[in-house]
Amino acid sequence: MVPPEGNLHWPPRLAVSRVRRATDKTNSRALKKKTMKTNATDRTERRAQEQSEQGFRAQQPAVAKYIVIRWNGQEQVITFPFQARHADIARYVRQECGDVQAISAGFYINEPDAFWCGGESDTLNLKSRPEDRQLLQAFFESEDREQWDLTQLSAQAQAQAREEMAEAGWC
Repeated sequence: MVPPEGNLHWPPRLAVSRVRRATDKTNSRALKKKTMKTNATDRTERRAQEQSEQGFRAQQPAVAKYIVIRWNGQEQVITFPFQARHADIARYVRQECGDVQAISAGFYINEPDAFWCGGESDTLNLKSRPEDRQLLQAFFESEDREQWDLTQLSAQAQAQAREEMAEAGWC
């Protein structure tokens, strides 16, 4: 549509009747009431969903990862959180310890009533081995576990950070 010459009001203003304004979906009072109801319902539904997910998470066992390395002629297990990549942890250990060879890698669940290990690392192209089960179980009972258990160290660091944030009033 091309504006006619000399027309000062372009684009043309549309007249809106009072009846239309009263029934229009953009009516501010009606919209505010509807929005308030929707927001309250959304918040309630969100809370219920979060509580449901927390209950579901509490029932699921925590899956973590491990790598078996050969270091100083011995096999050593390194465990770490699920979010970390096998290749990143192996690279870090090589930088820190020098001559280290990754032998196997996978996932594990270590719960009081269940233990499982298996799978493989796509990033290292290594599979778990049957003997990893005994290595992992011995690792969890060993005295020097704290030096190689990045899962435990990570949980301790998170707990300490939460405490510091609470003391600072951030949460």
